[in-house]
Amino acid sequence: MKRTLLFCMLVVLGLGCMAQIKYDITAKGEVFKSKDAKLMDVSTNNLVLDSVKADKKGTIRFTGKVEETKLVALENAIFLLDGSPLVIEMDGVDYKLIKSSDLNKKFKADMDILRSQKCEREFQEALKTTLEENKESVEAAAFILLACEMLDTEYLKEYLKEYKYAESSMLKDVQSYLKAENPRSKGAKVIELTMKNIQGEDVRLTDYVGKGKYVLVDFWASWCGPCRAEIPNVKAAYEAYKDKGFEVVGISLDNKQEAWKNAVTTMGMKWPQMSDLKGWQSNACRVYRIQSIPSTILYDPEGKVIATDLRGEQIMRKLGELLKK
Repeated sequence: MKRTLLFCMLVVLGLGCMAQIKYDITAKGEVFKSKDAKLMDVSTNNLVLDSVKADKKGTIRFTGKVEETKLVALENAIFLLDGSPLVIEMDGVDYKLIKSSDLNKKFKADMDILRSQKCEREFQEALKTTLEENKESVEAAAFILLACEMLDTEYLKEYLKEYKYAESSMLKDVQSYLKAENPRSKGAKVIELTMKNIQGEDVRLTDYVGKGKYVLVDFWASWCGPCRAEIPNVKAAYEAYKDKGFEVVGISLDNKQEAWKNAVTTMGMKWPQMSDLKGWQSNACRVYRIQSIPSTILYDPEGKVIATDLRGEQIMRKLGELLKK
């Protein structure tokens, strides 16, 4: 009798460990008539989770299973696979939840609030409010995954200490990011980035950093007023020390090629430029923990961090110390 009871308990526990979440998603929109619809897992850098073809009316349907709640994207719609059926109507710019769980309704409502914020500071405040209100919900994990680079690392660490879903696979990369060496700390080695230059050619950050010169990496964007105000200081330093072992590399958080190119031309930025044109979703933000711009990192000739966020006269003063001749 005892053996039978123990066996039953083990079976139940085993089945519990293997439990999966079913998903059933129906979506309709003109966008699906021209190409295959792809359901992408946001937590794995948009790896395709599922792919289907639409019918003649532009309707698609995904069905399947996942190990746990996931944050996924379908064209311009983003939502959570939580085991509840989902019906979506796409209109090219936004999407409507025709049928969904309360979790996804709240997630979209909170997402819309964040998207309506007018500046970075307001966005950060609204994001923190959303996280504090969702400490018992997997929704917070989704927002951390989407915007961890907009949060102070110390705040994130404290939040995750008591967060119910801190071990969610959605936060795997975020946890690794928090445990890794700060790439902006003094002495840290340059981390590789591969992006496009103004001409659309692939360039690497290590094409410039660690090649025997002092290099100021300037994170900026054409739409950023404070960045444009700081460019004349960077330009003055470049002109004064470019022939004395100094280089500047601009990493733009633009998302429009023409706006980026026009700003570089009109402001006379003659130093190398690179960007992936993804705005705040740029890989540079994740890798270098960029939470606001303008932001700079000064590297020594071997590619190690000397100083960060030098502004105005600080740049000229520091270079004067390093390049005395």
